[in-house]
Amino acid sequence: MMPIESPHLFVVEALRDAAQFCRRVKDQAPEMTLAEEADEQVNLLTNLISVFTFMATAEGRDPRIDGSHTAEIDRIPCLPNRAFSCTPIFIIGSRRSGTTLLAQLINASSNVFALPENWLAGTVASCDPLIAIGHTLKRTLREPFPSYLFRLGRMCDELYGDLARGHGKSRWLSKELFISHRLDLLDAMFDYRPLYVYAVRHGFDVAESCSARFAARDGVPLNNATSLNLESYLREWVSNNESTKSFYDRNRDRCLMVRYEDLIQHPHREGRLLFEFLGERWTNETLSDLGNHYLAPGMGDNKIYGLSGKIIRSESRWRSSWPQPLRATLGRLANPMLGELGYEVVATDT
Repeated sequence: MMPIESPHLFVVEALRDAAQFCRRVKDQAPEMTLAEEADEQVNLLTNLISVFTFMATAEGRDPRIDGSHTAEIDRIPCLPNRAFSCTPIFIIGSRRSGTTLLAQLINASSNVFALPENWLAGTVASCDPLIAIGHTLKRTLREPFPSYLFRLGRMCDELYGDLARGHGKSRWLSKELFISHRLDLLDAMFDYRPLYVYAVRHGFDVAESCSARFAARDGVPLNNATSLNLESYLREWVSNNESTKSFYDRNRDRCLMVRYEDLIQHPHREGRLLFEFLGERWTNETLSDLGNHYLAPGMGDNKIYGLSGKIIRSESRWRSSWPQPLRATLGRLANPMLGELGYEVVATDT
């Protein structure tokens, strides 16, 4: 018998034993009156069992419905090996960190199709009403909450897998850059099976790149802690990487960190390590043939389409063009995370 984690479940077990006893009395009763009384007791106990079972699942964890509470600690897959069409692959990290370049590179493999940016899986994981209804279903439909999450993951996988096969590939890759606070839920949806490519870039370069593209297109990011574009985007970078780095540290066996600066300086070395992590074959022609592989429109950085598969180095403008007071102010904000990610901290004296 499973350990009972709720006093209500203890009552349920006692009521079930009593109901079984009354059924035996009913079946063996020599008198009709006694049998009828036993039948009434069975009905009463059945109703009480329903009430206390509801109270148990509403107020506490029922192991038979919720599964083990250590699942997110152990992170061990529990579904059959072919529960998904393939091992899911997600690119995570902050936007403007080379995520589209990584998608293009992985898309050049013979087996992995880089999906257009669609945010389906991330939106599902971030949808509070959709997740909350899973807790309701465990009470009304006796649907285990972990199983409900698996259903959501399999829904995404069915669509993604069909798209990959439609492009002659057997595996899919999706970018999920805006759910750093829900990565563990995303991982649970896919039964703790996905591989994650963690894109990292210096925060100052990310802030300037965001400011150059999004502020010019969308306007000043108002309603934030500041109306300074660079600081707003830098705060976003810090927040994203705080959650993503925590996830990375706890799942090193399924995560690979790729620094943008390393990728553009040593594309063959970093590309080979990336393909090895994903279980894909790397050849000396992979980079030279990069421009010949189809990359679905809408992958984010439109500059990628104009480079025809070339990986070019880019200079960090902030080193030469940002005034020292600006670098110092933003350095105080970014330095803890820069150090976490292996970058040299910025001088903060003005």
